[in-house]
Amino acid sequence: MLTEQQNASVAQATNQKQNQQKHQALHQASLLNKAEFWGEAAKTLDWIKLAQTVLDLSMNHSMTTGFEVAKRVLAEMGRVTHLHKKEPQAASLGMLKAPDIPSILVETGFISNPSEEQKLKSAAYQQKLVTAIFRALKHHFEQSPPADSWLAQR
Repeated sequence: MLTEQQNASVAQATNQKQNQQKHQALHQASLLNKAEFWGEAAKTLDWIKLAQTVLDLSMNHSMTTGFEVAKRVLAEMGRVTHLHKKEPQAASLGMLKAPDIPSILVETGFISNPSEEQKLKSAAYQQKLVTAIFRALKHHFEQSPPADSWLAQR
């Protein structure tokens, strides 16, 4: 007998997906003229290793940030609904286009579950979910504003 899935969850990108994107970015960088891409540094550095290091650092920061945001979103959503999982889940998020941008996927419920479908149709419930997600994101950006952003200037 199949059981109906229910409750909310949050997923973040896995290393596998981000590694695929990293290799795509490195391939694109290799198509550029080395001198044009790196300037004088191309003459003395192994530029592909440098590019890989920079991308690795960026992706690591992105994944760490994504995990922290996902944890905060789960905490806020836990005040509104039951959670499918208490911790962010790793997932291969195919909709990601840039490995250096923190990304999460928020599942607010399952429409295959009739009781959740009814809740998800409710404007009041939708507002509660949106408010919880907004609170989590607002808190994150207030605590860790991106450099050169309006929040960082405040």
